[in-house]
Amino acid sequence: MSTPNTPPKNDSFWQKHLSEWRNTSLTQSEYCRLHNLRPDNFSYHKNKTLKKNRPAPSKGFIQIQLPQQTTAAEPLTLRFGNGTSLTGISEDSLPLIKLLAEVLA
Repeated sequence: MSTPNTPPKNDSFWQKHLSEWRNTSLTQSEYCRLHNLRPDNFSYHKNKTLKKNRPAPSKGFIQIQLPQQTTAAEPLTLRFGNGTSLTGISEDSLPLIKLLAEVLA
């Protein structure tokens, strides 16, 4: 049996008060004082509701959206003094280009 200072301990009672509190600009303490509620009970039921409504952590892989790659700069061309040119140089091909430049120079 409840005493006047002890609210009934059911979820609907607390859901009602939590909903009403959220629609006010009162702090939890102010709301509890105004409605003769124990702040520790109020906090307990607020946290219990938050945990219940929190989405479950996902398991496994999740899909992500990667940013679109910017278009690469135009490939470079290397021109040698004898008129030979080497076109299509990219960052990925620099080690090979270095070897070719040594041979063609």
